[in-house]
Amino acid sequence: MTLFGKLFGQPDRAEAYLTFRDKELQRVTSRVEQLQGALPKVFLERLGGYSEECCMTFGKGSFGPFLLK
Repeated sequence: MTLFGKLFGQPDRAEAYLTFRDKELQRVTSRVEQLQGALPKVFLERLGGYSEECCMTFGKGSFGPFLLK
């Protein structure tokens, strides 16, 4: 995102977005850490509605590690 900000001449907007993203991720993470007991298992479909293929999700090297927390 920092690179996009530089490329498009808007580094302040890129930094503001990154600050917002980090704040929101921390907010969600702190709430999840407070949960007790067994957490429900979920499936997050990647590109839902994009095609007729079913049940694609994220893996290592993308959004996957965040989902496994």
